[in-house]
Amino acid sequence: MAATLTLDVIEIVEPCTVPWEDMRGDDRVRYCRLCQKNVYDLSQLTRADANALLAERGEELCVQLYRRADGTVQTADCTPDRLAALRRGARKTLSIASSALAATLAMAGGLAAALGGPPAPRADAVHAAVGKLVSHLGLEDVGPPAPPPPVAPPPPSFRPPEHSYPMRGGIRARPPHVDPFGG
Repeated sequence: MAATLTLDVIEIVEPCTVPWEDMRGDDRVRYCRLCQKNVYDLSQLTRADANALLAERGEELCVQLYRRADGTVQTADCTPDRLAALRRGARKTLSIASSALAATLAMAGGLAAALGGPPAPRADAVHAAVGKLVSHLGLEDVGPPAPPPPVAPPPPSFRPPEHSYPMRGGIRARPPHVDPFGG
């Protein structure tokens, strides 16, 4: 019985040497004239769509994939850029919310003072409480993100690690790891 193919267990077993740019098609799927198959770019599919495609087509499928250093396959719904955008959005939302809360409390304090009631909490106490919340959520900087540090050009002989290159070709399920010591 063949193993069920998922993103977690696939490996390229028949590497393809035809450049992606030489194949006809779009960003998600292109036709390879050498092997006469459609080649699917898994980085353009969501994880659910990629797993559904793998389950449906099995080992007859040719794919292009980007494998991260930790061994996971990059998909459209799980990229570092998307996570960074979510964090930026959370920072902006918290910044706006803390400013609105401070303004509301300031107005409430002014109204309470005009009516002779107890004073409202001070704005600096509100900012301190929001700062603790931001720190607890791991969003320390509420302001705009810092610019990236300058990057020096790589030496002429530099070659990025293999996992940053696209891998293309026929696939199969990786054999399970067997511990020779039985542990």
